[in-house]
Amino acid sequence: MIIRPATRADARAVAEIMNQIITDTTATFTTVTKTVDQVAAEISPPQPCLVVDFDGEVAGYARYFSFRTGPGYAHVAEYSIALSEAAQGHGTGRALLNDLCDLARSNTIKQIIGAVSSDNDAAIKFHLSNGFTQVGRLLDAGQKWGKSLDLIFMQKRL
Repeated sequence: MIIRPATRADARAVAEIMNQIITDTTATFTTVTKTVDQVAAEISPPQPCLVVDFDGEVAGYARYFSFRTGPGYAHVAEYSIALSEAAQGHGTGRALLNDLCDLARSNTIKQIIGAVSSDNDAAIKFHLSNGFTQVGRLLDAGQKWGKSLDLIFMQKRL
């Protein structure tokens, strides 16, 4: 397993991971899949994004982005992390998140926010076990497949 900065060449693999989550889960509320070009713009330098690589195959990604606009939020970032099913349950997510937090710290980010679907118990447990605190819950913030979902904010001070 190698964790490295994402490149434009990783966009297809990352899009496959993202789109599987979009089409098959309630981990995200969106139902619109992403194109490879859209993902390339989100993960390519200078955007902060890491991928986990198993023998030349991208099996997950983690990236952070502005939590809100304006200079008052310059030291707070929201982040996204996802792994292929094969990469889950082996400590890969924890390693990827640790490296992303180190990257964020080096770029003067002081806290990182995860926005988690209330339907995603595994993600809630993952965040809690990685030093995040639940700091807010927006009731019925999302809808997917006719189901009303809460959005849970998890915060980690770096």
